[in-house]
Amino acid sequence: MYSITKWSDTFENADSRKRQRLGWVLFPTGCDSIGYIELMAHGADGVAAFGTFASLCQWSATSCRSLRGLLCRSNGSEMTVEQLSAVIRQPAKVVKRSLQLLVEVGWLKYENTGLVDENGADLPESAGDLPE
Repeated sequence: MYSITKWSDTFENADSRKRQRLGWVLFPTGCDSIGYIELMAHGADGVAAFGTFASLCQWSATSCRSLRGLLCRSNGSEMTVEQLSAVIRQPAKVVKRSLQLLVEVGWLKYENTGLVDENGADLPESAGDLPE
């Protein structure tokens, strides 16, 4: 399952932790982090990945408090790339490449849950193992 790295430390504060569902998300400012610099070094793919990340953060903020930062369904189960792309309304091809880059720069983590998708196919073990 994908998760946003350091969600609680980076995107939450004392007020947000009291709320069950957020209508906003705290987002760090500045363009000088190593992750941002590495992401932008990928040109158009990096820019797309940044947009994907911002969309995932916005969407995750609408989850219940216990699931914020996890890219999962409301019952806590893992989502496929296609499901994530539908939720944030971006093409699956863009989301797939973005997830790879976001894991590479450390903004997302992927932990294999051993789950299968709705078609019975194994979910990827790492961002590099995403289906074509």
